[in-house]
Amino acid sequence: MSKSKKRAQTIVCAACCYEDIIITGVRHWDTIMGKHKDLLNRLDDINGVKRTSSAKYKQGFIDQYGDFLTRTEAMFIVKENGQKINFDRNGWDDDTLYSEGLY
Repeated sequence: MSKSKKRAQTIVCAACCYEDIIITGVRHWDTIMGKHKDLLNRLDDINGVKRTSSAKYKQGFIDQYGDFLTRTEAMFIVKENGQKINFDRNGWDDDTLYSEGLY
C-alpha cells in the first residue's frame, strides 16, 4: 500500500516490549498476556535462555501494523487521529494512554 493511501494509525491492544519481544493482551499483564509470558518462559527453559522478569518490560500498545508504541506515543496517536477514548476511564494523565480509556 502506498504511503499516501496508508490508513491512519489505530491503537488496537495493550502490549509489553522487551528488546525484540512484544507480547499482547487486552490489558497489561492480564491473563492473556501472562500466558504469552509463560509460553516464552517455557521456550526459554527448553533453549537454555534466561529471559528478564516481567518488571523489565516496557508497557505500551500496538497499532494495526504491529508497531509497538509507548503509552505516551499511543496517546498522541489516539488524539491525533480522533480515535474514540473515554478520558474519565483513562485516568488523570491526559498524555498517557491506559487500556481502560480505549475499551
